[in-house]
Amino acid sequence: MSPLLGFTKFKEKLLNGTKTQTIRKPRKHPIKVGDILHIYWKLRTKQCQKLGEAIVTKVVRKKLWEITNEDAVKDGFQNLQEFDEKFHAEMHPHASMQDEFNIISFDWIKRTDGNFCYCEQTGTVIYQGALAHAKA
Repeated sequence: MSPLLGFTKFKEKLLNGTKTQTIRKPRKHPIKVGDILHIYWKLRTKQCQKLGEAIVTKVVRKKLWEITNEDAVKDGFQNLQEFDEKFHAEMHPHASMQDEFNIISFDWIKRTDGNFCYCEQTGTVIYQGALAHAKA
């Protein structure tokens, strides 16, 4: 079964392909290199939208205190200070600096914004409205 990843921040960076990393608590069933991720915006809400699929290229485990400015920027934050503030305030308020997190890097296979689907492997752009009309 392919893992699902839900996001509630950095939608534009996900859609334009500049966010290709996420920092997550380790899972019971770990995400591994080669896994195909199904990436969603606001998973488990009424606003849920599939953003696309990606393949995991790297997984590194670090303690929270080991996360660098480079890690924070790749994750979508402006710098390590913004990461620290938002991570503790909004995402993991009870995390200690000794807690371990996985830094998951991925390459997009295909992305969608709800109207268009872009396939990274072939460079194909499909207008999904045209597909809906063709099926009707």
